[in-house]
Amino acid sequence: MKTLKLEKQGDVFIVTMDDGATANTFTEDVLREHMSVCEEIEKSAGSKAAVILTSSHPKFWTNGINLEWLMQQGSDYVPKFKDIIDEMLLCWTRLPLPTLACINGHAFGGGAILACGFDFRFMRQDKGFFCFPEIDVNIPFTDSMHDIIDCLPNKQALWELALTGKRVGGEEAKQKGIVTDCFSEQDLFPKVMELAQFLASKNRATYASIKKGLKKKLYL
Repeated sequence: MKTLKLEKQGDVFIVTMDDGATANTFTEDVLREHMSVCEEIEKSAGSKAAVILTSSHPKFWTNGINLEWLMQQGSDYVPKFKDIIDEMLLCWTRLPLPTLACINGHAFGGGAILACGFDFRFMRQDKGFFCFPEIDVNIPFTDSMHDIIDCLPNKQALWELALTGKRVGGEEAKQKGIVTDCFSEQDLFPKVMELAQFLASKNRATYASIKKGLKKKLYL
């Protein structure tokens, strides 16, 4: 794989975005790589599993769509790209096992939307922002994206972020219920791994069934 690394520690899959030079942004190839990884994890054997998505770059988790690349593709390509990014986001959102976003850097735009589809989100306390800049870059959410960001439990915070483009750091994101918790850089991954190992001990089929019920509209 070119931009993602996949490994497994016990029952926990660890997917690492490894294209820091582009801020782990999305092109069509990157989106298809994400979908391929999701498919590989979903088809894995065993009744117990969880997955963590993190980044190898200390500044960026993912800044979402690679806008420079997208503009080079021409306006006729944009509808196709919207369909592909929706497909990728839904792959992660519907993955039938526990999913944890270890947000160790900025999560902007499509990156923030991606994080919303995860069952649990964690950020660094000291660095990194969570932001929906769509209002400022004039790129509206697709219908699927609206359904995915609606997974955030605090609807007041969701409205504020979506309609203002405000950036929030880890502590504020925790206070607003955008993320489950935030930790120092050194504690972040170990804490996420601790929860992932706990969730991986749950029966995979039962977890998937409950998750589908909680996210029912995303399966229609």
